[in-house]
Amino acid sequence: MKNYLAIALAFSLFACNNNSSDKKTESEGEVSFFPTASFFAGQVKMVDSLQLPVLKFVTAANGHTDTSQITTREMGLMATDFLQTDLTGPEFRKLYKEQSFADQSISSVTLTYSTTHKELPIQRLDVLINPNPVMNDKVRSIYIEKLEKHGDTSVLKKMYWKTDKHFLVISSASVDNDSAIVTQLRVQWDQ
Repeated sequence: MKNYLAIALAFSLFACNNNSSDKKTESEGEVSFFPTASFFAGQVKMVDSLQLPVLKFVTAANGHTDTSQITTREMGLMATDFLQTDLTGPEFRKLYKEQSFADQSISSVTLTYSTTHKELPIQRLDVLINPNPVMNDKVRSIYIEKLEKHGDTSVLKKMYWKTDKHFLVISSASVDNDSAIVTQLRVQWDQ
């Protein structure tokens, strides 16, 4: 019994004297942002490989909605705004702030990326994740606010991607702060 006690004491002393100078704290380590571009590319590839039927709904400023079936190639082209929202590069770590919020009432975690730099196109990005301790966590949806300037025209895009179901882009275009013209594009592959 004394030998076990001596061995346990030796291990605990060794553990206490372990040099921690090689360890990085989380604040010193590299923070990796959620890879949205690869997530969206995977979603487009899944729709293409399964050859799912894809519908496009375009609602004009007057409220009229046109519906048509499109190819997966056309879907990929319409998803370009999503595919170009990659914040994983090291240059973005200083420009964007990541916050996380665990909502136990709906069993989800939200990662929010925001910036105070008004000249950047992506102003806000929210990733809603269903955590699963047994299987992989699943992205439920992604919401993006993107601001584009084209001459004297400002276009605010509010973009929403529901995993395995559809995406939605609401564009609000205004010239020199006049009243905005709002259009909506919805692409759906899960009927």
